[in-house]
Amino acid sequence: MPGVTDDALLDLLTEFDLPTSRSAKVRHFSLGMKQKLGIAQAVLGKSELIVLDEPTNALDAASIKKLVAYIKQLQAGGSTLVIASHDQAFVAAVADRQLRVEAGTVR
Repeated sequence: MPGVTDDALLDLLTEFDLPTSRSAKVRHFSLGMKQKLGIAQAVLGKSELIVLDEPTNALDAASIKKLVAYIKQLQAGGSTLVIASHDQAFVAAVADRQLRVEAGTVR
């Protein structure tokens, strides 16, 4: 990704408690680690618009708490996030606006 430095990538891996060694194999990651890697990929470069689908899936409570804090940093930096999630507590912690989809209808 243009404009993303090695240091920024290492910082992001560290932020999400992921291995920073080039020899680490994703196939050996737990489901939670793979989830955090996907989130890290989505936020890499701190785009203006970031879309996350069920980001808390397979994350433990400590990882969710760190994710909430990181999302708030992104929001403070001007990023807009669209998050689809069944985790109502997580949504309440990060959302400025909530939409609910029931039977194909937005409420």
